[in-house]
Amino acid sequence: MLDKEIPWEQVPEKDRPLYVQAEEAEWGEWLKRGSVRIMDYKESQEILRVTESGRIIGLRYVYR
Repeated sequence: MLDKEIPWEQVPEKDRPLYVQAEEAEWGEWLKRGSVRIMDYKESQEILRVTESGRIIGLRYVYR
């Protein structure tokens, strides 16, 4: 197994659907556990306005 992150462009085409399925499963688990929630634009702007750090943590997937 590779120790480094693989850019999406280097994931073989034939394997990409498996990666997408894994992303969907992981996202579903995060939602189910309350780890994340989706905000609309207005809500996110209000959060940015009132937080000290002024940031909302984004997410990304790491492919290996």
